[in-house]
Amino acid sequence: CRTGMRINMKIGIRLHDTVSGTLEERLAFVKKQGFECAHLALSKTLPDFAMGDAPEKLSRPEMAETVRSAFDRTGMDCAVLGCYLNLTHPDAEEREKTREIYYAHLAFARKVGAWMVGSETPIHPKSPMMREASRSEEAFRFFLEQLAPVVRRAEEEDVILAIEPVYTHIVSTPERAERML
Repeated sequence: CRTGMRINMKIGIRLHDTVSGTLEERLAFVKKQGFECAHLALSKTLPDFAMGDAPEKLSRPEMAETVRSAFDRTGMDCAVLGCYLNLTHPDAEEREKTREIYYAHLAFARKVGAWMVGSETPIHPKSPMMREASRSEEAFRFFLEQLAPVVRRAEEEDVILAIEPVYTHIVSTPERAERML
């Protein structure tokens, strides 16, 4: 690097794409394979974790301690805490529940050493804005309205909310990703 800055890059893996086992067993396995960090999607990695229970479960200090300790004991970092839920449900109550789950993940992230919560931008299958309409300006603006309070909470928690553009989702192009930002 011309400026003399040193770049530190760690290679990680999605933990739910690895062998079955406890959180610590999975972490030990990927550590032996040379990975230094992992993406943790709780509902895909922990058999007794349901996303609907996230607000209550993630507020428990012992839950954070269990996850943090597993990463610490194996010498791994939690690079991303996954929360891939749909913010565009047509029902307002369901959208509010989803936001509460995001808020719980954002608060939990720092407790386990993650600086980032990862997400995507699918459109809800029951939405009248499905398929081609998901690329509409209406769908994009609706998504931004739903995203705004989650972004505010991420800022309050000092956690990055990372949005992964996907070709078949609302944020589907580099141009839409730039507009979202």
